[in-house]
Amino acid sequence: MVRSMTGYGKGEASFKNGSIIVEVRTVNHRFINFSTRLPQEIKALQHDVEKEIRKYIRRGSVNTVVSFDSEYRARHIGLNRAYLKKLYDELVEFSRQNNIPGTVNMSSLLEVPEAIIETDAELEIDEISGALNQALKEALEQCVQMRVREGEELRDDILKRMENVKSFVSEIEKKAPGAAENYFEEAKKRVEELLRNTEVDETRWLNEVAVMAEKLDFSEELTRMNSHIRQFEKEIGENEEAAKKLKFILQEIHREANTLGSKASDIAVINQCLNIKESIEKIREQAANLE
Repeated sequence: MVRSMTGYGKGEASFKNGSIIVEVRTVNHRFINFSTRLPQEIKALQHDVEKEIRKYIRRGSVNTVVSFDSEYRARHIGLNRAYLKKLYDELVEFSRQNNIPGTVNMSSLLEVPEAIIETDAELEIDEISGALNQALKEALEQCVQMRVREGEELRDDILKRMENVKSFVSEIEKKAPGAAENYFEEAKKRVEELLRNTEVDETRWLNEVAVMAEKLDFSEELTRMNSHIRQFEKEIGENEEAAKKLKFILQEIHREANTLGSKASDIAVINQCLNIKESIEKIREQAANLE
């Protein structure tokens, strides 16, 4: 089952001193790319987090944010007392020596970034690691479920668009024989008009027609295009990591449509080739969202 590269999941697990929260967001990327933020106390576990993510996600940009609950943080917040006292004394003395009016109050001191600090918490790394893994797995499972749902929607939309491509190909198949015949009739009339008083060598004319018939024969392009379409439908229905192969198949369909369009002289056939290329471009945009 194909998956989208867009997803979100959130997990939470408790430990002795509080709880840990993990949020995972994924978007498109050519490969797998990590952006992982952990609290300073458990920064050493970043490699383990990314290793676990690889078990669930093969491609995409993965943004992971790990945090402690607000109550845990509140219990470990304090004033940087020594720093604030020294800062206050220095500011008062500076003001006195330079005759600068004004007063130093608590509000102004608390605006200094270093005023509030997080006190050291007693963390047992094994307990934290277990809670982190639990929350991470929950978040990843939710994220993958969302990617699967969106992948199914993308697949259905892509297959509908591919049905349009098949209908355009079918129209070309119907028109191709008549288009070639009309071309030869018109060509012969033009030649006869140009050579009114000159006898046309029928043998030479038939040889020229044979050469043009080969150039205007769309059968090989149509056969390859139908084969590519069948392969595309098979891959998107069975292959979980189909994105790269689908991209290649779409390029081949587009190339065949280009070749066919350049050979065609019938405006109806040319228009159908343009319709095929336009549909393929839209499918390519959608397929780029698949894992």
